[in-house]
Amino acid sequence: IEPGDEVRVYSLNQKGHVVEMSGSKEAVVQLGIMKMKVALDDLELLSNPAANAKQAPKQHATVLKRTRDANIRNELDLRGANLEEALIEVDRFIDEAFLGNLGQIYIIHGKGTGILRTGIQDYLRKHKHVKSHRLGNYGEGGNGVTIAELK
Repeated sequence: IEPGDEVRVYSLNQKGHVVEMSGSKEAVVQLGIMKMKVALDDLELLSNPAANAKQAPKQHATVLKRTRDANIRNELDLRGANLEEALIEVDRFIDEAFLGNLGQIYIIHGKGTGILRTGIQDYLRKHKHVKSHRLGNYGEGGNGVTIAELK
């Protein structure tokens, strides 16, 4: 596998192109508008453009711009979910909100025992798209909601 190759990322079931090699065990792969480091054993080589250069039709570059979609929610209600399910939903929600160019999101976890609140806040602390987060104020949901500001 080398830069320019078309690959499939097994774990995401997505096609992309290798942008560059990152060490001997990872490659930077362009998946749509996202670039991510992927382990080589998580990649399947689909085609090598250098080998198929004579057959390949001309491709036109498409410029993608992040614009806000009116259908994107800014609120996620996780009350009653377990932590593992909740973190999967939070990750999807943040990705949608980031790609939708939302500046602030509301994650409703409820007050309960605090397991969801602490787990979600620990996750947000490490997430690359989250600039900051805080508990809701009076009138926003108090300790039952976490408000995150996206980068």
